Amino acid sequence: LLHLFDGASHAQTTALLLATGFLLGGPANLISTAISADLGSHDSLREDTAALATVTGIIDGTGSVGAAIVQFLVGYLAGCHPVGEGGTMVCTWGPVFVLLQVSGILSCVCLVPLVANELKRTCRR
Repeated sequence: LLHLFDGASHAQTTALLLATGFLLGGPANLISTAISADLGSHDSLREDTAALATVTGIIDGTGSVGAAIVQFLVGYLAGCHPVGEGGTMVCTWGPVFVLLQVSGILSCVCLVPLVANELKRTCRR
């Protein structure tokens, strides 16, 4: 979509970023929940609530670290710099949207085995 909004205004860029956050934020939370639920059904963790809580904490902590890294990458990839005497900040958003697209695709790829196992389990019933 970004190429359709080349030279987008502040409002258009804001709308695109809000839409991207809305469309990625919910699935990101669902992914961590699905992984925790899948681990909860694993035989080795079923009776050990402390181990399950530890694994869930590691998953959530990894997500938080990933979010912090992405925040740094957004600032770096946008390459904002002042232009002119007024110091108006100009940013290049193309690489940021590529990062978001690649992140979304990689998330989907990582979920393929989980979805395949769930489909196999459902078909056996």
